[in-house]
Amino acid sequence: MKPKDALNLIEPGVERINTKQIWADLGAGNGIFTHALSRLLPAGSMIYAVDMNSTRMSSISLWEQVTLKIIQADFVSSAWNTEPLNGILMANALHFVKEKESFLKKLKERLTPGGRLLIVEYEMEKGNTWVPYPISFQKLSAIATSSDFSSVKKLIEVPSVYEGRMIYSAVIE
Repeated sequence: MKPKDALNLIEPGVERINTKQIWADLGAGNGIFTHALSRLLPAGSMIYAVDMNSTRMSSISLWEQVTLKIIQADFVSSAWNTEPLNGILMANALHFVKEKESFLKKLKERLTPGGRLLIVEYEMEKGNTWVPYPISFQKLSAIATSSDFSSVKKLIEVPSVYEGRMIYSAVIE
């Protein structure tokens, strides 16, 4: 994915305010979405990049007025500590979580009032080696509602290079 594509997928889900924000990027990988997020946040904001692979995260670059804190951890099963978050980004990461409902409930506890989850996922139902526990937008909506979130909104859907599937972005509040 190109940086501009990552930016386009998440931009509608990031509230544009001048107050500094604190976000976490779960499954940050090489940071393409972390970088895109940093371009959308106001100066003084902070992003926690959480991933098991510290080598991949070492190449993450941000907009210079946003602080990066790297946490090497499995975001699903490990404890990763942050202060309360205004937002959590999961780009191509929720499909690694088997028990999505209980996981989303735990994420909700980490959010400040009015905080949001920003999800980027493949629009598919059947898993494979690379996407073991896929989550279509319809399934995401049902799980988010049963996890006590009040709204789920699809933002953008674009073609993927992966088997002609679609990728969608969504915001959950």
